[in-house]
Amino acid sequence: MPQSSINPLSHSPGVVAQFAIAGLSDTDQNPSQRIRDFPHRGISSNETFSIEAESDEDPETEGDDAARPKSKKPTSRKRGGHFDVLLQSIHYFLDRGEIAKASRAYGLILQLRPSGLPIDIRHHDLWAIGAEILMREGEETSQQDNGSHETQLEPTKRWGRAANMSKVKGYFDVLIQQHPYDYKTPKIISALDFWIALFSCEIYNTHTEHILALNRLESEIDEESRRESFGNDESITNDETDSVEVRKLYKKDELRSQALSIMKDITKRMDVLMQNMPYSRNQHYLRLHAMASFYIADLVIPISPVSQYQAEEVQKSRLMEQQSARNHLERIITYGGELDKAAWKALNPSGDVEGDTSIPLYSSLPIRGL
Repeated sequence: MPQSSINPLSHSPGVVAQFAIAGLSDTDQNPSQRIRDFPHRGISSNETFSIEAESDEDPETEGDDAARPKSKKPTSRKRGGHFDVLLQSIHYFLDRGEIAKASRAYGLILQLRPSGLPIDIRHHDLWAIGAEILMREGEETSQQDNGSHETQLEPTKRWGRAANMSKVKGYFDVLIQQHPYDYKTPKIISALDFWIALFSCEIYNTHTEHILALNRLESEIDEESRRESFGNDESITNDETDSVEVRKLYKKDELRSQALSIMKDITKRMDVLMQNMPYSRNQHYLRLHAMASFYIADLVIPISPVSQYQAEEVQKSRLMEQQSARNHLERIITYGGELDKAAWKALNPSGDVEGDTSIPLYSSLPIRGL
């Protein structure tokens, strides 16, 4: 029996006929297993190379674990090139506080077109880097201005600038619209990540600006008192001292009211968002909301003297905010999460800690006493 009639791979007569047209013998493997649309798509001399190239992901567009589903086949990562050099430069400039240089490098990296496709900023944490650059824009100028005026030196330093918050909000609003959360791909970077980053920036900015404003107020009052005492030979009367104290209390209460209004707006937006999954069970959102509620519980306490009725209403509001914070922490446990030591302490305060006036309000963290 001639060898050509053996058909060792048991191809059907139709497949054998297609093999003949394609220039293959019945002893060859079926190309349809590795060439899509065969026989309508022919075989080229570099077909094997083309197939392998399609399975490789360009290292300059390869996403991190959260931004892209993992491939079943391991891919070779070719480090180097313009993308990696620029990315490393951005991190270097940010670490050194050279925000202008980081911004220029970031602009260059967004102009790259690896594999002919635009850069997806959800990969390599580029979205977070962009937010940091926006938030810290002008830091160098601000530090130089503060350094040139000794009276403007502030004991508390902050990250970024409050003047940039509107840009950061606009930036995250665009990302939230462009990349909504999709329950089919829960691990991909989406609005779930952008919302929590935005809320965190807003809470941090509100708390820090409140503390810095209080520090500036103290410095201004002290400086004003020194000028008055230097210009007057006679000692300052009790009435003048009382007037200074009253003015200071009024301004402190005004700053408190401003911070309280902003924080209530933030938590209101969080409440609306957290009515839906996956936000309602996300432990990062729950913990951030608890932190915001503890801060609000401090902010509801007026600085200026109030009536007995007002004091009772304030205490009710404070206890309500504290209970809201604990409810959010308890939900973390309910949904299988874990609390750190600080959160456990806030969830289960020892003794009459809520009425303990020795614990300073507006502590360094937005969680009182933590």
